[in-house]
Amino acid sequence: MAEPIQHELMQQALEHFSSVVGEESSEHEYVPPMLESPLSRRSFMAMLSAAMAVTAAACRRPDYKLVPAVKNPEYAIPGVPLYYSTCYMHKNVVHPLLVRVREGRPVKVEGNDLHPIVGGKSSALIQATLFELYDPERIRPILVGRRPGVIPSGNYSTPQNALAKIAESIRQSAAEGKLTRILIAEHCSPMIEKLAALVAQHVPNTAVTVLPWAIADGAAEATAALFGLDATLVPNLERADVVVSIDADFLGTERNSLFMTRGFAARRRPTKQQPTMNRFIAVEGRYSQTGAAADERIIIHPSQYEGFLTALYNAIARAKGARALAHPTSNVQRAEAVARELLAAGERGCVLVGEHLTAYAHAVGLAINWLLGSIGTGKVFEHVLPMSGAKRAALATLRDDLRNDRVGVVLMSNVNPMYTGDEELRTLLQRVPHRIAHSLIDDETALICSITIPAAHQYESWGDAVAFDGSYCIQQPLIAPLPLTALSLGELLFGLVKEFNPDAVGGAEKYFDFFKQTVLARIGSESAWEELLRKGFLPGQPTPIPSANLAGLDRFTPTLSVSDLALLVVPSSSVDDGSHANNPWLLECPDPVTKHTWENVAVMSKRTAEKLGVHDEDIVRITIGNAAVELPVLTQYGMHDGVVVTTLGYGRQAGKVGAGFGQNVYPLTASGALGYYAAAVTKTDTRSPIARTQKYFHSQFTKQWEPDAPADAFRPIVHELTLDEFKAGKEIKGIEFPSAGRDGRFEIPLNIVEGYQYKGHRWGMVIDLSACTGCNACVVACESENNIPPVGKDQVMRGRVMHWIRLDRYYLGTPEDPRSVVEPMLCQHCENAPCENVCPVAATVHSPEGLNEMVYNRCVGTRYCLNNCPYKVRRFNFLAYFQRFYKERLGTEQPHPLDLAMNPDVTVRMRGVMEKCTFCVQRINEAKYHAKDNGHARVPDGAVQTACEQACPASAITFGNLNDSGSRVAQLRQSERSFLVLEELNVRPSVTYLAKVRNTTPAAV
Repeated sequence: MAEPIQHELMQQALEHFSSVVGEESSEHEYVPPMLESPLSRRSFMAMLSAAMAVTAAACRRPDYKLVPAVKNPEYAIPGVPLYYSTCYMHKNVVHPLLVRVREGRPVKVEGNDLHPIVGGKSSALIQATLFELYDPERIRPILVGRRPGVIPSGNYSTPQNALAKIAESIRQSAAEGKLTRILIAEHCSPMIEKLAALVAQHVPNTAVTVLPWAIADGAAEATAALFGLDATLVPNLERADVVVSIDADFLGTERNSLFMTRGFAARRRPTKQQPTMNRFIAVEGRYSQTGAAADERIIIHPSQYEGFLTALYNAIARAKGARALAHPTSNVQRAEAVARELLAAGERGCVLVGEHLTAYAHAVGLAINWLLGSIGTGKVFEHVLPMSGAKRAALATLRDDLRNDRVGVVLMSNVNPMYTGDEELRTLLQRVPHRIAHSLIDDETALICSITIPAAHQYESWGDAVAFDGSYCIQQPLIAPLPLTALSLGELLFGLVKEFNPDAVGGAEKYFDFFKQTVLARIGSESAWEELLRKGFLPGQPTPIPSANLAGLDRFTPTLSVSDLALLVVPSSSVDDGSHANNPWLLECPDPVTKHTWENVAVMSKRTAEKLGVHDEDIVRITIGNAAVELPVLTQYGMHDGVVVTTLGYGRQAGKVGAGFGQNVYPLTASGALGYYAAAVTKTDTRSPIARTQKYFHSQFTKQWEPDAPADAFRPIVHELTLDEFKAGKEIKGIEFPSAGRDGRFEIPLNIVEGYQYKGHRWGMVIDLSACTGCNACVVACESENNIPPVGKDQVMRGRVMHWIRLDRYYLGTPEDPRSVVEPMLCQHCENAPCENVCPVAATVHSPEGLNEMVYNRCVGTRYCLNNCPYKVRRFNFLAYFQRFYKERLGTEQPHPLDLAMNPDVTVRMRGVMEKCTFCVQRINEAKYHAKDNGHARVPDGAVQTACEQACPASAITFGNLNDSGSRVAQLRQSERSFLVLEELNVRPSVTYLAKVRNTTPAAV
């Protein structure tokens, strides 16, 4: 009966189309003349267009309304932004957000300032998620039949049809006695947990398994043994007076780094009124972003970490009357010195252990914190990270099922085991008859699947999450899914459950109905729902931490055994574990320590490189077992000679933007496990250039750093002092050059223009070097706010990176054990700006409010201003980067929908134009309009924040009106730690820096 029905529908359609083109049937009621006579060109084009329209209409899901829009709301005014609360889950950590939306499209992401975890701050990764929403490489239609596999015949044009066909495959697989496995990424969503339980209950032979991109189970295993919690603990470093880290990069690549950065930096701002700060001791063999911020570094080989922790525990256990451990110890004298400081701090002391270290190391670290009294309500360790349990057991079960061919269907949602998995896992997955991918882009795993369903971005989806403080966060869509066939993970699981048992979802027809019903059952009322949408979260109760059972230490023994040359594999500071490897905003974001971009490298000490006979950019082969990768060498100060560090996330084979950069080092690991490995490193005969944004790192060259340089050849660009020196009132002085300084040291006024009196606003900035950790959040926030284009690896190597703010890193001390200072450098908005004097067309001018402004349509590209800028903060568009970058990779200039990511308040610059930091003048103007509407003569303090200031998790940047003596920026400018970079040039910058302060003690470790 199917054929006559299809024929009748075709007859009706053709009748309609013939009426549209003006042709009428004369004899046959349902057969138009176009079927009886030769087709005219006009009729053919009409039929073709109609067929295309019908096909397009069939490829999207039907729209449904949440609230009928009978008229345009009064607040939806073109040109006026709206702000919506939502959240973003990175692994099992939720970041509550506030997103700026213009004309229905998200254009800027910020932290939710009402939530205590983020406090309005964000990270480089969170800022860059906007690119992934508008990524031109996102999968658009449902892809079917690209790879061999069991594919039920039928229509896959809509998500509903595709889900029905997938359900058919699951039924067939279950009938054959086979299993279905749904692999999902880490999360902290109660909704996903509930749907996963419903899938296991109502979908035959089906289970949902969490598959992390990279595995680090040591902390969860240790917490389970000592506290009975299959989870990890989260420290609040604002409560800590003494922090000791054992190879923990808690300010960098580890989860919850945003929260820990906020707490750590809050204790790094000494003032004359309160000259106190925390003390931080880093024990490590590498030179990490976190170690660079340490007051003291203890450099030891990774094989000694567990022995150091054992010695540290035994010293504290003896003082507390607890049983000591019988395991081997190392560096006992240093460990005992650290123990004395921790004991003095008591419950305000804590030990942090790197995520990648062993369960034994984590167990000993937890035991130390328990003995100190720093675990419990109101203590340093008060919170438990949700859904952070160990994953190894479930993954071992999955692998066993695959080995024994028990799996008939595998559905992989936003995971990429064909990239992260070892050779065995990749082979086993390709043996599964029916493989389905649910992905944002066409990645390595999607390429082996017979069906690929486009995934909705988190900013296009309804969802929820639980933060570690117990708060319940809402994820609401900010824009309709750009791929019309996209599904969120919640919609996917909901659809599968509904296919098998509609009653299991309470009879809900749509995912949103089920989602809202579930949320209302949790929060209790419609008014709470409205509050949740408005505020973005509802407060909750954190998981209580029970008493520790130190007998759990007996379950573990030291297992970190590596050779003299240990390879450390950790996530990248930019693209993380590879889940963001197709994002050019992150690929071009420099490493906080080495400043390299676009690839991973083999980082080692200079002595190790000399021993191997290699130099920077020489290729070495790293071999572990049967796996080997080749990486360029990059030497780094301050590293132990027995350590080589490389990062995950590169070497992608899919994604046109990120493919071909760096090498995939997952094959070197044990099933994607982070940590140290015994490796063989050998020299090859090839070289590869490394794209770095900074090559010179010395603030003051000494005989130790540069033997041939005179001692007074370089200026002190940065300043640092100890806490004791700060308390004693040590004065910060620069080198005096023959020009008038801020205090008028010379009588001759060397200004070519007369002084200007700022009567209204005078904008300025203060940057605290003690708080800054070099995390790059400001760099990417500026890139997103000001429409800054990526340029590509080749242009970075030519020094043409377009970032308006760079994070210069300077080393002091000795090359073997250097101290590090990060100095954010941006346009200083000088009052005597040397760039303004040399521009022949007045393209750079000074505003009445102290801004050094660019008039883009005047600029003719002489670059005189760039040459005359002593801070080297101007950027020239040598090429039309927005067009060139994407045309080289995607074949089209500024492909849609990437144009939707542009901030409409900021001009997009083209080739031949100079650009630089504007102090976010568009935000200043908006704040002035609001101040005028509210009857204020001046913008209130704090009413305007630059993009870098708003994003900075360390709150190291303060912006405001220098003419307002009560403003925070004016008060900080008068700090005893304040100094101006290159003050002796008399350019009178508007950016003030506060010197770095380190909390060293007389009994130095």
